Amino acid sequence: MPATTEALLMKNAKIMNMIMLGAYLELRPVVSNDAIIEALSKVLPEKYHHLLAINRQALEKGEAIAREAKGQLV
Repeated sequence: MPATTEALLMKNAKIMNMIMLGAYLELRPVVSNDAIIEALSKVLPEKYHHLLAINRQALEKGEAIAREAKGQLV
């Protein structure tokens, strides 16, 4: 899983964990991206809400990577 590389391409190494989470949720959809972002908006202080968009992008990037990897296994 190229999560570190993707995070660096997105110019934020700190979102690697969200990319990994997105990939996991693509394989095991136990919660939706909307629920994750909603939860983050509730627990993050207001001054960090500008980071919600990049977190959503990271989740979606992880989903796409996992989807592509699944396609290569078939």
